[in-house]
Amino acid sequence: MAHPPQARVFVGAYTAGAAFDPVAWARQARVLTGSESRYVTPAAEFYGKDVAVSVKLLNPRGRDAGFSNFAHVQVIPALTTPREITARATAKGVELNWQGAAPAYRVLRQGPDEKQYSLLEPAAASPFLDDKTAFGKTYRYLVQAVAKVSTGSAESELPAPVEITPEDTFPPSVPAGLSAVTGTKSVELVWARNTEPDLALYRVYRAAGSGDWQKIGETRATPNYSDRTVAAGSTYRYAVSAVDQSGNESGRSSEVTVVLP
Repeated sequence: MAHPPQARVFVGAYTAGAAFDPVAWARQARVLTGSESRYVTPAAEFYGKDVAVSVKLLNPRGRDAGFSNFAHVQVIPALTTPREITARATAKGVELNWQGAAPAYRVLRQGPDEKQYSLLEPAAASPFLDDKTAFGKTYRYLVQAVAKVSTGSAESELPAPVEITPEDTFPPSVPAGLSAVTGTKSVELVWARNTEPDLALYRVYRAAGSGDWQKIGETRATPNYSDRTVAAGSTYRYAVSAVDQSGNESGRSSEVTVVLP
């Protein structure tokens, strides 16, 4: 069985933009030897420098075919992995928060039925809002620190994933613009339409005089209601609320008062 070729891995700083002399560069480069395909070397001495990496493979007689291509990288101190990552459900999506001081961050998400993580929009800092989520679905997130360098980007180690299944506990906004028109035998109520996509219905409340509020009806997402259970000469107060498809109910609107003739 043939012996695997011996490798010499050259790692050395160079001056970007200047004429590059491989022979002179190799004399001052660090050399790693062995027969592996992966090598790790301390980087502290190269912080803030442009570094070139090249490999020579040697046959059993110690002869080589010259340098491989030269890979170039700018070395910076290792970025700190984001810590204390949390995810919480909001009405607009999943909000991620973390601790860290990197120039920028990558947010990766694994959604329901997805085998791989996908990259979301870049984040300049915490917090980050993922507004492409659905209630009742499970998501996993990774947050990675990144920094731009002249040869591309540097990145931190990945932290443990954070998992969340957001639940809808957020009521619609309170209906606005309630007004009333009285007739001889009815009160016609109208108000501004809510814009929530999961709106299910409105609830209509009435109080006679200074009495307690009572629910008198519901209307399926149409911002109007006709109360035909009124008595002539009576005073009524009205208010409406909005309810979403998960059963979350908003607060009651500002009330209107009517006096029937």
